[in-house]
Amino acid sequence: WDQLRTTLQSYPEAYHDITLRRPDGSLLTARFRMVKRTTTDELKQPKIQYEFGALNNALYVGPELIPNPNPITRGIKGAMKETGSAISLTFIGIVRIIQGRISFKTMGGPIMIFDIAGRAARQGTGSFLRIMALISINLGIINLAPIPMLDGGMITLFLFEAVTRRTPGQRFRLIYQYIGLALIGLLIIFVFKNDIERYWDSIVGFFKGA
Repeated sequence: WDQLRTTLQSYPEAYHDITLRRPDGSLLTARFRMVKRTTTDELKQPKIQYEFGALNNALYVGPELIPNPNPITRGIKGAMKETGSAISLTFIGIVRIIQGRISFKTMGGPIMIFDIAGRAARQGTGSFLRIMALISINLGIINLAPIPMLDGGMITLFLFEAVTRRTPGQRFRLIYQYIGLALIGLLIIFVFKNDIERYWDSIVGFFKGA
């Protein structure tokens, strides 16, 4: 079954010949091609899927778990590894958004965070804590961006003072803060716009139900 699945994933739009053995021992050969469907993912973005139409109903028995003699050390190492992977993926996502390889519409605000957190909570405590950690890492990285009004902007200003050996004037600081406030305001408007477009039907349905 794994070999069949790998072949179908490698050639999703090709025709495939398959031979089946019926319960009476006779063979049936048929040609098929997977059905292409366009759906939306959790971010309401278009997603292309190929459906085979058959499932593997074989029983799956998980491996026997072996107790770890050092669960705390393993947990710390695993947390550091997962955090590093999350930071790496966040930077890759930011770069690809700037490059235009990922749509700006994938960005979201409080409404999307609430929706994703709710979906994760329904899957269990582990999924909820994992998504909360991922959101926290994302917000932490954004907070360190060299944008005025954010911590990263203040760090940039302190580095400027350290390099130039002089303190910027009051007018410069005021303009610097106004620029940061404008950028943050535009970002808030943009993500709220994405949220409203993404969840418009749900928002209308909520108020109609109320």
